[in-house]
Amino acid sequence: MDFKYKKYIDNSLIYIIFAVLILIFIIGFLFFRSHNEKSKLEDLGRTISEINLTYDFSEDSITSEDYVSSIENKLKKLQETNSALKSLKVSQKHQNLSSPLKDGLDKNIELFNKLLSILKTPDALNISDEYAIASKLKKECENYYSICRSNLIPVYLYKEGNNYLQDIFYYINELIKTNRDKGFVQSQKNDFVVSMKSLLLKLSSMDEKLFETANLIKESNRDLKVLVTDIENKLSSLQELKNDLYSLPIPEQANDSFLALEKALKSYDKYINYFYKGLLDEIENKKTPEDYYDKSSTLFDEFIYSLEAAEKSLDNYNKN
Repeated sequence: MDFKYKKYIDNSLIYIIFAVLILIFIIGFLFFRSHNEKSKLEDLGRTISEINLTYDFSEDSITSEDYVSSIENKLKKLQETNSALKSLKVSQKHQNLSSPLKDGLDKNIELFNKLLSILKTPDALNISDEYAIASKLKKECENYYSICRSNLIPVYLYKEGNNYLQDIFYYINELIKTNRDKGFVQSQKNDFVVSMKSLLLKLSSMDEKLFETANLIKESNRDLKVLVTDIENKLSSLQELKNDLYSLPIPEQANDSFLALEKALKSYDKYINYFYKGLLDEIENKKTPEDYYDKSSTLFDEFIYSLEAAEKSLDNYNKN
């Protein structure tokens, strides 16, 4: 009886020891697995940080091409890291660690793709909107990475003392300012060209050979006074054209076009005032002044020449 009891005790002890060993093994396995999972997540966080914070070009003279090449290189590495993160099997216990890291990395990649797109199309009309989207992505990404760091996963989009991302945003902001300045200059140029074309069109509509009209009136035995009102209207229109021209803001490099139209207006002024004076003299004295019509014809030709020169000058300015 004692022997059987002793044997029973020995067997029970063996089972207990075996069970304890199994339990220790399971606990050790779970602990190792848990530690290993967290360690891998930490390593991935460090890898992401290294990619984001590394300057892979000279900081002395940076061009847009340098940034494009750098971001393309970083994107390739981030996408490889993203594949490694998504293939990592994480237990339920560490979902709170892996989820914000995955979300942050997705935003990280989206941000770099957006920056790359902006840098490749620096003259895009919507660059300001794209910049705003990039700024939003940057904030969202950093929010996720901040959660990771609170869970002791060391991952950074940017870091104090490291200006990589800040420099890119500053560079893009300068592009926006440049585009805005270009846009203002182009808008000013367009407005100037439209206004000048309108003035030229009005001046062209006044290119009547008044001396020929006067001859036709005399041939039909009509009174030359009918021309006076027409000329006075033209003189009034001429003054309006002068006022409009001198009120125009002159863009850079548009001075030649301005001066060419000014010269055309002065030429027309000389022509019509000469003819007007002669016409009044002829009406008053019932006699045509000597060489009056020939001189008027010469002045008219000079006006037409200056008008064509003004049109050509504006066309050249508009093409440049």
